[in-house]
Amino acid sequence: MVTTPPAKGSSAQYEVTDAEQKVEALVEEQRIPDVEINLEFLYTRDIEFRQETIYFIVVDRFYDGDPNNSEGPNPELYDPNRQDWGKYWGGDLQGVIDKLDYLKQMGVTAIWLTPLFEQIEDLFIESAAIHGYWTKDFKRINPRFIGKDEEPSLNKTQDERNTVFDRLVTEMHQRDMKLVLDIVCNHSSPDISGVKGELYDDGVKIADFYDDKNNWYHHYGEVTDWESEWQVQNCELSGLATFNENNTDYRNYIKSAIKQWLDRGVDALRVDTVKHMPIWFWQEFNADIQAHKPDIFTFGEWIYSHPSDDRSVEFANHSGMSMLDFGLCVAIRAALAQGAEDGFHVIQNIFDLDHHYSGANELITFIDNHDMPRFQSLNPDPEMLKVRSPWS
Repeated sequence: MVTTPPAKGSSAQYEVTDAEQKVEALVEEQRIPDVEINLEFLYTRDIEFRQETIYFIVVDRFYDGDPNNSEGPNPELYDPNRQDWGKYWGGDLQGVIDKLDYLKQMGVTAIWLTPLFEQIEDLFIESAAIHGYWTKDFKRINPRFIGKDEEPSLNKTQDERNTVFDRLVTEMHQRDMKLVLDIVCNHSSPDISGVKGELYDDGVKIADFYDDKNNWYHHYGEVTDWESEWQVQNCELSGLATFNENNTDYRNYIKSAIKQWLDRGVDALRVDTVKHMPIWFWQEFNADIQAHKPDIFTFGEWIYSHPSDDRSVEFANHSGMSMLDFGLCVAIRAALAQGAEDGFHVIQNIFDLDHHYSGANELITFIDNHDMPRFQSLNPDPEMLKVRSPWS
């Protein structure tokens, strides 16, 4: 005698007398197969960052994959014992390559690297340019991050693309990981021993703050009134030589340099100190960059932006790029690590202001960065950092 099983999906399929068996049958029927679901139809650009998990790396402090390049052009700026916080410790792009599988296994899908441009090789207030924000040449790779004998010029390696940087891009894309390059358009370098703002175009000197015949820089001194929009956009930040965005030659130089990096495989840009330049500059910059690479995703650092701050909201809505969500960051830190009296309402208050933004869900969510104390250092009690339900 052959017994025909009930049709799949019919009520008879679930006719069991044991309640526990009935539950197990329902769970078994509804189990979702272990397959990757393609959600590309939800996104509006080829490179869609709302689905990405970004890992931020200060390159020099991450991992030394090639000890041969650690001394760099000036060995005095390298500390092999890694005790002097102002000097280089040897991290490089080979170190990032070596750790890609580790990062991928953690769920990282995009890596944001501190600026890779060639930096000044000297100490300013007992610190070298380990962070990458004192650029000497935007069209050269920092030689400390590539092979000791490799050519740092983007122009000279454009055809071969045989630097460690190019290998990093290839290895990342093979793992479906995206590269976010940190850039700075606002300034170059500070005064060191009477030299300030010396800027090069692939090794050829094109500007000098103290010999500024072609007006590449502003000369208004440091910001003294942080409530003055004019000062914030035209005066110096911490003594750094501040570019004159009204100079067409400067604008053409910085855009052509960034385009070279995009042509080498960079997927997205994080832009430093955006509040210190007028919005018309960013509108022109982003329009030109997006015309060159239409699927580029760009986000800016407007430090301590907030949905109730009109200027930072205007930037997010009209500059042509998104930005880091400092408002949400500060709220999360207050609620989860600093014991804010209003608890999660502090976070909800930020969400309630999302309507101020044209694209609130494209703001970059984060809880700390290289300019802030780390999230886990905000409270000495580790229990404070554990989110618990009221019934636990």
